[in-house]
Amino acid sequence: MKHIRVVVEIPAGTSKVVVYDPKHDFFRVVKEGEKDKTIPYLPCPGNYGFIPSTRTDDGNAEPLDVMILAEHVPTRTIVEVKPLGVLHLNKQGKPDDKIIAIPVDEENRLLSCDDFVSLQQNYPEVLGILSNWFSRAFPEEEILGWGDEKEAIKEIEERLIH
Repeated sequence: MKHIRVVVEIPAGTSKVVVYDPKHDFFRVVKEGEKDKTIPYLPCPGNYGFIPSTRTDDGNAEPLDVMILAEHVPTRTIVEVKPLGVLHLNKQGKPDDKIIAIPVDEENRLLSCDDFVSLQQNYPEVLGILSNWFSRAFPEEEILGWGDEKEAIKEIEERLIH
């Protein structure tokens, strides 16, 4: 598995929490009372979405989350990506890993890297930005550390629904 398809829910640079509702087959803005729910920190630093046909290991049966490092892509867009790594998170004692990826199409890439080592060497500040953003946007989650593209691919393969 070198490339995967990701469905974008929350576009880069936005704060409204949008989720895909598979039961009704549409994307909806999450509500908190009468108001739209927003990320309780800065806007999303990448395009946040999910990998169809995967399920997390945290018991909620939701698809595996992905952060695509690219320009703003609208909600509902399907993007073919290459995994670069995985940010391991713990949510109430259960794993809640986030795959970090870049578009396969090099014209849509913001960063010039093909694996975790090149991301780490060429853009170490990006890893810091992402760690900081996830820790502030999801304060109930504990950051456990980073894994490379091999760990990311293994995580995806283990979560595929067969």
